[in-house]
Amino acid sequence: MEIPPNLPMPYLVIDEKHDFGEEHLNKTIDIPKDKYNVFHITQRYRYEFDWEQLINSQDNINYFVGLQGEYDEIIKNYNVKDKLILLSPKDMFDLAILIKHCDNLYCNPSVAHTIAVGMNKPYTLICNPEQVNVQTGLPIETLLCK
Repeated sequence: MEIPPNLPMPYLVIDEKHDFGEEHLNKTIDIPKDKYNVFHITQRYRYEFDWEQLINSQDNINYFVGLQGEYDEIIKNYNVKDKLILLSPKDMFDLAILIKHCDNLYCNPSVAHTIAVGMNKPYTLICNPEQVNVQTGLPIETLLCK
């Protein structure tokens, strides 16, 4: 509601070597070796935007994190098949690890957006300019809105 958070930043710390006490939880995603961007474009709060121009203008490898159906829709609607690779983290911890190590995060209002805010990780938010309730106004936030 246009009030900046009054929390120490970051308030979400990702310890990749944390022992969860369960073998399947201790297995984490392999971090890509090259520089990479993360795109998290969900159905909810999606805003009409030229994703094709943004994705194709990137020099780094671009990973789409999200549901197969969301990825398929982006590939169908925009000419980005050769520039966007689907990567499916098994849980939000894996997603946080990918976000922690990425060079750029591009997202609409989503869980990736929330994780980035918590980690104090710079991100680019694509949103309806009238959705002020999703804009933090933090220095780590870049807005791309029409």
